[in-house]
Order: sequence, then C-alpha cells, then structure tokens
Amino acid sequence: MVSCSNLLAYNIGVEECRDEATVMAMACNVSVPDFVAKKVHIAADETDTEGAGVADDDEVVLAELMKELSLNHESLASFKI
Repeated sequence: MVSCSNLLAYNIGVEECRDEATVMAMACNVSVPDFVAKKVHIAADETDTEGAGVADDDEVVLAELMKELSLNHESLASFKI
C-alpha cells in the first residue's frame, strides 16, 4: 500500500511519504461512502420494453448515416488537394 500510494503521489505531484505508520494513519482517516446500487430494469422478454430505451432499428440508422455521408461527399467533390 505504501508503494502504491507513493507511486500515485509521485504521478500527481504530491510529496511522497515512506513512513508506514503515517500512511496507515492517513488511510484510516479516509471516509468511504456506503455503496448504493443503481436501480436497473432488465427486460424479461422482447415485449417488455418499459424503461429500456429501445433504440431505432439498425437498418434505419445506417441508411440515414449513409445518406448524410453521400451528401457530404458530393459537396466536397469540387475541392482539389
């Protein structure tokens, strides 16, 4: 733990401390908040889409992107490198 803390201290420009008792005292004073799990809804079947944020059909999204790319390509055709 001492080596890891000194490596991190070196990388962020903080003075290193090689005294194990001091590092242990600092570690004991760190307060870590309790873990709180996020509420996640998992669809049990394909008809259960409530809150799942159903995305657009991939084919529709790809068609729109291809259309945008072709428009940009045509507008850039007159430029010479």
